[in-house]
Amino acid sequence: MSVTQARAQLQNLLREQVDRTRYPSPPMLDRLERQLRSRADAEAYLALLLTKVDSEYPSPPMLGRIERVVDAIDAMHAREQREG
Repeated sequence: MSVTQARAQLQNLLREQVDRTRYPSPPMLDRLERQLRSRADAEAYLALLLTKVDSEYPSPPMLGRIERVVDAIDAMHAREQREG
């Protein structure tokens, strides 16, 4: 198994665990974030995080995490634009 395949498998496993958990632990989210390598991965992760704050009283730490992911996606987009 290549490193890329192992990373993709780990990312899928973590994403499934986060999806099944109403309040995923920060260490699990941190671990998943370290596996993100592409804008598509980050956007899929963002969509998953947004499902976790769909309530009347969203978690402030989760909102902060979402803001950081949005900023990262924005930076990736800007980098793609510069590189053509």
